[in-house]
Amino acid sequence: MRLPLPCININLRTITIYKFIKKQYSKIVSYCYDDFRNNEKGFALMETVLLCIIVVAMASAAHVARTAERAGQAAAAQTGAVFLAQLQTAALTEKAKNGELTEGTLPWQGDINDLNLNGIAYTAQTKVAAINNARYATVTVKYTLNGKEYAEEFERIFP
Repeated sequence: MRLPLPCININLRTITIYKFIKKQYSKIVSYCYDDFRNNEKGFALMETVLLCIIVVAMASAAHVARTAERAGQAAAAQTGAVFLAQLQTAALTEKAKNGELTEGTLPWQGDINDLNLNGIAYTAQTKVAAINNARYATVTVKYTLNGKEYAEEFERIFP
């Protein structure tokens, strides 16, 4: 390998310095290369094991992240169902105070736009039954998340 010479005038001293540097460079390179080759036993195995550990760690981290994301979606969907059940129960309480709560199946009592929360479409149904001069209401909120259907039921007795 040729090293560029920093000076324009080439004299004997420059050539001697150049040869000395070249010789020392060759010794260093050959020493490092030979030392590397002699200590390389098992290097491929260690490298492969380390790579496998890194790949497994990355796959585990991706799995944990995806599981956490799904758990977050499920919690948000369930929270939305509880919120809608509370709204429906509040409307039923108002009807019960006014004496307008009758037996049977009631539709959603709130704003129709409330049935779409967190990008999830909900359906709410209420069944009211008379038991011993009281009204027993069951609010069922249904929704679909990740292709699976869920239903949350909430019960309330109105005197």
